[in-house]
Amino acid sequence: MVKPVKPTSGSFVERGWSLWRQLAEGRPTGHPEYRRPGPSAAHTGLLHDVDLGDLLAPEHLGARRRLALFASAVAGIVRFELSDLVGPHHSAPSIRGVRVTELEALLHGQWAVYDPTRHAFAEPDADLTDAASQGAAPSETDSGLPDALRLVVDLSRVPDGYTPVREVVGLMEAGMHLATFGWLAGLLYPAAAFELGDVPVEAVRRWTLATVDLRREGKPPAHPLGRLAAVSRPDRAIRSRSAGRGPWGLVPARRTEGQREAVRARVRSLLAYDHRVGLSPVVLPAEELAAVFTYPDDRVDVAAADAAVFWRARRSDNDSDARNALLSAGAASQRLGLALGEEGFFVRPVRSFDPVVLARGSDVVVMASVVGRSSYDELSIALA
Repeated sequence: MVKPVKPTSGSFVERGWSLWRQLAEGRPTGHPEYRRPGPSAAHTGLLHDVDLGDLLAPEHLGARRRLALFASAVAGIVRFELSDLVGPHHSAPSIRGVRVTELEALLHGQWAVYDPTRHAFAEPDADLTDAASQGAAPSETDSGLPDALRLVVDLSRVPDGYTPVREVVGLMEAGMHLATFGWLAGLLYPAAAFELGDVPVEAVRRWTLATVDLRREGKPPAHPLGRLAAVSRPDRAIRSRSAGRGPWGLVPARRTEGQREAVRARVRSLLAYDHRVGLSPVVLPAEELAAVFTYPDDRVDVAAADAAVFWRARRSDNDSDARNALLSAGAASQRLGLALGEEGFFVRPVRSFDPVVLARGSDVVVMASVVGRSSYDELSIALA
């Protein structure tokens, strides 16, 4: 397990602000910069090329191809949007492309980090002299398969511009990646032992969210991964999860009220199937979120979307409850996005709203998600 690292300064924990206060009152005060991920200096060897269609019949995959598919679908780059600065998209949302989580594999007794830019696991102590062997694609008979896989969160990677809600948005994203990690572990490693990491009781920078131990058998727990409705096309769900961004922002297709109400009914049915801990989702017309949204509508046209989902939690005196609520809300939003992704919808988590207006007594809005269809299918048409 990754040892939790406490902050040595106020670098990511806003001093004087409890996590519940960040949830109830906080809004970003700066303009975070986008940082593209950089490739690692050396790696253990390129993984196999990936066809997400293999998710339809994973039982036929060899161990190497299964590993490559899991790494790519959990933490790799699965879709590009040239119109968007955050062009390389992952299967779960990422704050300005920074990615607050990392996928690691236990290889030869050391944890190696997956590098999505090279589609390989970085070598912590690699011998840089053997460049030829590092660049060679492995075969199915190669040794060195991992003993375990784990998902690690590092909240210090959240950009400074999200002050004073850096921990809030970081935990939301971590929950989304956790849901994807758990779902794909069930698809690709159904017999492996799955273990959730303990959520820290106080603010720390880095810890393990979950581990799949390939040496032991077991079943994944329900909390906080919940239940994902049956997805017949997981390859399509992975690709389209974060769709809905136009050339300058979120551009949902404006549709009839009857169509929008049908979408809201579908969302409610999926949420009723899901299992959440300490969360109360409310599905409303998107206009109700647009009324308190802080981005201009030419950047994020929330009102044109089909639905808005507000994830509420009961405020307590314990910040660990807030951390669990944020992880659970992020995971629930991601599960909703995966379930609706194969149907052509996007589910985009948002935090740029006035939480004070949305508060109801002791209930706090943990996060909101926007549901809709993209206004275009072909990028060249949108840019014409």
